[in-house]
Amino acid sequence: MPSIDAMNTTATPVSPLAAPAAVARQALQLAQRVLDLAKAFAKPHDMCQANTQVARCLKALHELSSAESHLDKALGWSALIPCVDVRVDLLCELSELAVSRAEAAPATMIRPARAPSSAPAPMPSRPLNWQARPPMPTGR
Repeated sequence: MPSIDAMNTTATPVSPLAAPAAVARQALQLAQRVLDLAKAFAKPHDMCQANTQVARCLKALHELSSAESHLDKALGWSALIPCVDVRVDLLCELSELAVSRAEAAPATMIRPARAPSSAPAPMPSRPLNWQARPPMPTGR
């Protein structure tokens, strides 16, 4: 089990004016350290938070499939937390990630809309086995 002192290695500080990718990479390194520490204790809330933070950093670096993997892991850990709010937040993060993936997909991956001529025929208003029947006698 790694000790907290082993996790306190100093990272090269990044200037706030540095490129956003450099800042995101440093944030990812820190988030991965927190995840490693959380793995040592395996507490559901800590694992959920650490995986979520790693996923956010990966999303900032446009590593969307890896981010989705970490969010799936966080969602698995959230099942062990009695509060439903954590799962709802993770599902919202997953849906935002799905939108990001769809926006990043090349145009060839998006299916074209159906042309009106290829629309399915409307359903008949009556069942196909419908038959006209004479009215029933009322007995008057």
